[in-house]
Amino acid sequence: MTEIPEKPPPTPVEQPVLPEVVTKPQSKSLLSEIEFKYEKPVENCFIKMDDETKGNLIKASLVEHLSNAQITLPHLEKYTKTQLNSTFQDMLKNPPNIKITNEIPYDVEFTSEEDVCLLNYIRNFKKTPLSDFIADHSHIFKLCRSLSEIEDRVKYLKSLKAEELDEIIQAEIDQIVYEQMYYVSLNPQTEEQKKHGIEPEMFTASRCNYQPLANPEVKNTEVDKQLEAINANLPFYVDNYFSPDSSIPNLAVLRTENNIFYMRRESIVFGRQSIDCDVDVDINFESEPSCPHTSRLQAILSFRPDMNFYLENIGIRAFRVNGELLKTGEICMLQETDILDFSGALFMFLPNKRLVNQIRANVKI
Repeated sequence: MTEIPEKPPPTPVEQPVLPEVVTKPQSKSLLSEIEFKYEKPVENCFIKMDDETKGNLIKASLVEHLSNAQITLPHLEKYTKTQLNSTFQDMLKNPPNIKITNEIPYDVEFTSEEDVCLLNYIRNFKKTPLSDFIADHSHIFKLCRSLSEIEDRVKYLKSLKAEELDEIIQAEIDQIVYEQMYYVSLNPQTEEQKKHGIEPEMFTASRCNYQPLANPEVKNTEVDKQLEAINANLPFYVDNYFSPDSSIPNLAVLRTENNIFYMRRESIVFGRQSIDCDVDVDINFESEPSCPHTSRLQAILSFRPDMNFYLENIGIRAFRVNGELLKTGEICMLQETDILDFSGALFMFLPNKRLVNQIRANVKI
């Protein structure tokens, strides 16, 4: 049996000497901040939530969708949606040992779906106890409803005239139609739709008529206080937009959640940018590009000789200024912090008062 000679040991290779990297004190602090930022769990950044606030979060889930919790009940406005969702999920897995009162600080209005369900009971289930009917249709009613509250609603519906009942039923029919149109607009075309020539793009406009999540009226007064505190500091933010050292003066700015549009001429045009239509403020930046509820040329914002700003609707669609409709051909004067609403695309108007006063001092009206 022949012996296999052992392989000679590998010749050591001399490793090159790398120069030592010297970090400056500023670099060290920046590196430590970066490591801290990415190693620290996101949950640790959350504001601690006490038992009372957790109770309000649970009650808010009984009234509205969780995404609206911040404006539903007190003490929830200072928490992010991410934290509220995370906390609620943790409470579902590990129910907290806290006392929760059954009281909601405001009346929760009945939806058209709830009313139609009760009308069905009045007309077709008279012999069935109301409690049994509610148990069979519990998925329709808000979780905060009490039996006595529903009984009072049944009495109220019985007292309405036929025309008023028709309005309730029609509102629910419209809601169902909008839901179906919304669903069709978001999904691929089916074979059945092809037979009837139905394309999802035909129902894109329904997205402006139907929102999957309800938009409740603000019930949380703490939210108003937070907004008032922001408005008190508004001059500070405005001054940042209109620095006197700026080489190009801005007559005004239009602030959105994500963008800032500058007004550097006597008039600018709002609309939808396209190959054959050039606008100064492209509303597509703030809304769904396929939404047809905004005209290509929607509005003109002008600075007039009387030193005021005016907004004119030149489109075929109406839009809102501070919640009030501005129809085609109508003009309104804008004031500081006015909100322009183009089918959900929101702009805050902020004029450069310093520049306007300078112009007023040098121009005879």
